[in-house]
Amino acid sequence: MVMVTLLGLIVAAIRIGGPPDLMDNEQQLQSAYVMDALQNGHWLCQRDETGSIESKPPVYTWLAALATLPVGKINRLSMCLPSVLGTIGVALLLQRFGAKYFGAEAGFLGAAVYLLSYCGGRQIGMERMDGLLPFTTTLTALAAFVAWRRGRGWIWFWLAAAISTLTKSPVALFVGPAGLVAMFWEPQFAPTSRRRGRLWAEHASGVLLFLLLTVGWLAASCAVMGRPVFQKLIIDELFGQSLHAHKGRFPGELFFAPPFYLLTRFLPWSLLAGVNLWRSWRHPAEEAKQHVFQRFVACWLVIGLIPFCIFTHMRADLIAPIIPPAALLAGREVARLIQACADRWRAAILTSAVMLALLALAYKYDYAARNNTDVAMTLAIRNLAGSLQQKVGPDFPLTHVDDPYALQYYLNTMRPDASYATAARLLGGDAAAYVVVCQPELLKLHDSPGGNRVYDLARTPSLQKQPRTHILSNRPTFQVGGSMAMAVGELQIRTDGLRWLHAAERDFTFAGIGSATFTNTSKIPLEVRVVLETADRTERLACILQPGEVRGIASGPASEGRANGTATTASFRPATEAKADPG
Repeated sequence: MVMVTLLGLIVAAIRIGGPPDLMDNEQQLQSAYVMDALQNGHWLCQRDETGSIESKPPVYTWLAALATLPVGKINRLSMCLPSVLGTIGVALLLQRFGAKYFGAEAGFLGAAVYLLSYCGGRQIGMERMDGLLPFTTTLTALAAFVAWRRGRGWIWFWLAAAISTLTKSPVALFVGPAGLVAMFWEPQFAPTSRRRGRLWAEHASGVLLFLLLTVGWLAASCAVMGRPVFQKLIIDELFGQSLHAHKGRFPGELFFAPPFYLLTRFLPWSLLAGVNLWRSWRHPAEEAKQHVFQRFVACWLVIGLIPFCIFTHMRADLIAPIIPPAALLAGREVARLIQACADRWRAAILTSAVMLALLALAYKYDYAARNNTDVAMTLAIRNLAGSLQQKVGPDFPLTHVDDPYALQYYLNTMRPDASYATAARLLGGDAAAYVVVCQPELLKLHDSPGGNRVYDLARTPSLQKQPRTHILSNRPTFQVGGSMAMAVGELQIRTDGLRWLHAAERDFTFAGIGSATFTNTSKIPLEVRVVLETADRTERLACILQPGEVRGIASGPASEGRANGTATTASFRPATEAKADPG
């Protein structure tokens, strides 16, 4: 276990230590979900920066958010940690069960093959649930095997299936028990029958637990955020992406894609897994215990591949849950091939193979990755964020329109995007406004009532197939203080004199003396919560803004009769009344 864990940590260090790629849409979405939970308090169900409901269940989001909490700022390690732990967890499961049924060497090689393969190396550095799903499906499959052999313990299978479903989808319900087809293949090796009543009771309890966790979470999310949750997760994602005629395709039309992805992305180990699969068919192990697990793993791989052949939407990363059984078979075949070698030669061969694989991973994810356009744009956005923070500090009131979420990732913010029309109005106003946009030409399609000159203060370099990110303003330089305006989604905020300390979706923190005005441009009521830090106290205010309503707050110096040096604050009032108290 120590060697496998150490090997997994080395692979993780290579992946996470390489240059980042946040242009991947799924990774940007996952980062936005984590920040939405942390900064906007949406732990049950999250939204991205465009306001869209999350497309997948929240287990990965919860784990990454919990990993981010201790450091207080989102970073690559906290975002990748669930994938790192999940990938190493798969390797440890493969080692344990492989060693128990195929021998210690085969178990270690199966784990090493998984970690050092292209698939394992890719998954361990993913900032999205595809890096965690193989662990939950493997746990489900092995829990099914243990329960089958013991005749009890099925509740652990259902618990693992529920966690896997809340990670991404109910694919574990199909891939997990796929290996149980072996009980029909080799009925003579079936375990001693148990009492049917106890078996049905375990399954009934397990199904109830599964529904309580999965359907319970979905129902609670729908109760909080409404029908869009059900529409997005069940109608659009679960059925729309898997069984519905995706892009004009019908179920089963892409039946050849999953085997092809398995063969090509798991090279050269897929060839060895295929050889061992054939050998397990023609020359099964004589020992009963090894024979049963051999048949189980073979069915787990072959039968588990069938659901993916039916799906109408197929990406290469989606076959990740069936890589673990292939790694077990490949590891067993490698152990057989080197069995005739002397011990010292085996150690030399294995050490050399591991070193070469690590060097290949380092080359791919460090040196070669730097030539990738998406990586280059991510680094450019990171530099832009770093430069901005040096000039104006954190939580500067930027209005985001259509820029990649990678910029907010490095600024450690999560503010919903505003419309082009809103951005144009802000730039045309008399208060300083700073807008982040990738298509500035679209701002010209909307009226700017003030007719102000717009300055391009900062931008990323021009890269092939990547739009530039611009920071536009109606001021020639970045300024902190004075009159400033920004939009967070459909909520517009203007401050006069106050200093911005924090701005999230509906939570704002200001300091100093001045006023702030909030305008709800949406068609629904919006709750606004403000923390106003004055000289000697911290005021917490909140109100519900109706559609089209404008309300404000103000702070000012102490007036006669008040304690010296203090400041006064007012609750939310109509905007015309929200003026700083002159004292």
